[in-house]
Amino acid sequence: MKKNIKTYFVLIASMALCHGCSDFLDEAPESALTSSSFFQSENDAVAAVTGVYSRLTNRFGAFQRGLYNRNHFWVFQNAGNETRGRGGTRPNINNFTVDATESLTTDTWGASIITISYIATTIEGISSVPDMSQERKDELIGELKFVRALLYFNLVQAFGPTPLIVDAPKVGDDFNVPRRTESVIYNQIMADLIDARAALPTPGEQQIGRPTNGSASALLGKVYLTLKMYAESEAELKKVIDSGDYVLLDFYGDLWRASNDNNQEYIFSIQHTTDVNGSYSNTMYGVQGLNGQPFGGFGTVQVNLSYAESFEVGDIRREWTVIEEDIDGNPIAIDRLGGRKYVELEDDRFRLVNNSDKDWVVLRYADVLLMYAEVLNELGNTNEALPYLNAVRTRARNGDPLANPQNYADGSLSQAQFRDAVLQERQWELGTEGHVFMDLKRTDRLVSSMAELGVTVDGNDYVFPLPQAHIDSNPNLINIED
Repeated sequence: MKKNIKTYFVLIASMALCHGCSDFLDEAPESALTSSSFFQSENDAVAAVTGVYSRLTNRFGAFQRGLYNRNHFWVFQNAGNETRGRGGTRPNINNFTVDATESLTTDTWGASIITISYIATTIEGISSVPDMSQERKDELIGELKFVRALLYFNLVQAFGPTPLIVDAPKVGDDFNVPRRTESVIYNQIMADLIDARAALPTPGEQQIGRPTNGSASALLGKVYLTLKMYAESEAELKKVIDSGDYVLLDFYGDLWRASNDNNQEYIFSIQHTTDVNGSYSNTMYGVQGLNGQPFGGFGTVQVNLSYAESFEVGDIRREWTVIEEDIDGNPIAIDRLGGRKYVELEDDRFRLVNNSDKDWVVLRYADVLLMYAEVLNELGNTNEALPYLNAVRTRARNGDPLANPQNYADGSLSQAQFRDAVLQERQWELGTEGHVFMDLKRTDRLVSSMAELGVTVDGNDYVFPLPQAHIDSNPNLINIED
């Protein structure tokens, strides 16, 4: 059955990207493209869901730089003021000079659409499995809807309108589908997350590394925040806070230790395993030129000096976010600063070239607290928002009450000043984790923030050009329908 499922996914991938390749469809037997022939047991359903997760980290094959392996660093992280890309066409991302032939955005689009097609097929297949409880079906489908919502959220932020794929592709379908408006895509994202929230178990009941009801609420709260649905966002994020399932770890550095993956601050993370789906993160964030040293790497993601110097003196997060010295204490050249969070010292598994065991954190509790503070401020409750902002700042002092950053006093910030403060706090707390592009867009700071680096961006609602390779496969992508 493993071989059958693999074959099935290959066929679905071909269909997802074929967009009307009649030769392939004429040759593919219809019986080979029906989910009922592949999903015969709960084990088959679980294996298929695991196959979907593997698409998030897969490093090989068509359009596969790994959505959460390489591409998320190069696209979503470098499109902002914290880091920049080095080598090849990577600087085009942080210079906002991407054109329709850019391979990094082409791969991001292609891998996302393939995975979303897998999800549609797998949902259909799970629904038809005999002798499997409805509760278990709903739980697995809830996981898939969470992942689909996450991918669509990334796609709509990066590219704007995208095709909507919720039904499993079949022989005879027209694959030359148009894109749908952002509102249609967001409605699907919200519907998927509401379904996922209802179906998924709590962290204590769920398999490590899989989404939970808290994961769904945290992402849904972020989506509501992005859409300026502040009351809805406040209610959803409060569910995460009130659940008691998540905490801020006492020591910021413990978030990034090899021995502490899947800790209680993580709400959802992408699982990487050495020699199975090892991550490129260590070599991309590692410092170019430090060959043979623990902090060494390829330096394809480099931290901007202006970002490193923005931290307040005494803020412990700087030393855990930026590599400014080698292991012997020698300073790193200012044009080669590395990213510390994904470069590990205590475990050799994290230093294998392009094969790190380190998981990629998508959502964590500090993110929720800062989003909740942002929402309360937008609702006019600035003083009520301060404790959530200050909780994050308190940890950054590492137990020293006199160190920076000091807490903000009640009444010390206007609503406008709080907006600036919480955005800055997000960059200090979540820097290099892949949030910056969406944060700057959401707060209308993309243009001004990049201008400070001498980079011109065409609007705060910037999206990357639609990849030409995919237009060539499906000319109908140039059209947008409600």
